[in-house]
Formats: sequence, C-alpha cells, structure tokens
Amino acid sequence: MQRLRNLLVALLLFGPLSAAVWAHDPYETTMRAYLRAQKLEVRTTLNARTVEILLDKAGQSLTNATAPESFEAVRDSIVRRASEWFPVRTAGGAVIPDQVSVTRGVEDHIEVVIIYPRPPAGVIAFEGAFLKQLPADEPYGANFTVVDLVNNVVLGQKVFITADPAFEITIPRVAQPTPAPSSDKKP
Repeated sequence: MQRLRNLLVALLLFGPLSAAVWAHDPYETTMRAYLRAQKLEVRTTLNARTVEILLDKAGQSLTNATAPESFEAVRDSIVRRASEWFPVRTAGGAVIPDQVSVTRGVEDHIEVVIIYPRPPAGVIAFEGAFLKQLPADEPYGANFTVVDLVNNVVLGQKVFITADPAFEITIPRVAQPTPAPSSDKKP
C-alpha cells in the first residue's frame, strides 16, 4: 500500500514535468511528402516559435503564433511564404503549388500543407530553405520522409540541417492499371 501511495505522489509531483519532456522539440520540424496518382502533397509541422522567427525575418512581428487572433493575422503571410520555405524542383524548374493551407496544430504547432501537381517521372529535389533563415547557433533540423502512396513504398528519408537542407529522389512512373481479362469466350 505504501508503494502505491509513493507512486501516486510521484506521478502527481512529476507528471506535469513529463508532458514538457515529451512535447515536440522546438528545434525540430517534421516534413512528409506523399506522392499520389495525381498530386504531390507536402505536409510540414513546425513549432510555433519557429514560425515566429521566420515571420520576424520577413519583417512581420508576431508574439504568439498559436493564439487564435495572432494566428489568423498571419495565416495569409505564411501561405504566401510556404513555397519559398519548402521549395520543390524538377528538371523543368520550380514546381508551382496548386494549393497551400495553414492550420493551427495540436499543442504549439503550425501545420502547412502544400499540394503540387504530380511531377513527371524523374529526379525531384526537395529543400528545407526555411532552415537558412533560422539562428545558425541553434540545432534546427527537419525530419523528412517521402512516401509513394501509389506503390506503397518509402522513396527516401533524410534529416535536413542548415548545412545540408536538400534531398533528391527519383519519382517512378505512375503504374498503369492492368487491363481486365476479356470475358469474350469463343464457342
């Protein structure tokens, strides 16, 4: 019984601290690219403080990116800058997004979703250009994963850092559907 009481006391005292330990690292960004049959979707989860620094570098002061009124005031600015922060290029040049959306995520996160037309088969380059705008003396980075949802494979993974924020992969051709067997039977 005493052990149970000690455990409960420890949880009450140290439980709130564990939430801070398990919270999203303020220096870490998560980027995921999903290659679909008709589009390429790049999803990025940024810490709100990172967004505040990026906007400050762009001349837009922000004190609390996750507060609803602050977030709404800068949403359009984030949308305009998103393709500069996370550019995608093919041999034909920069890939222009069809759509960009920005939402407040859980805890202190900002979610950026950029939808591009599906690039043709060949080499594609992703860049975490936003890292170059963050303090060089801090350990900023981005975990990046590219998944081909058509073929159900991971095409590649990399950790972007300021000194090396780019990654190239080869986009496969879109698989053509296999024609159904003919039901014409000859007598």
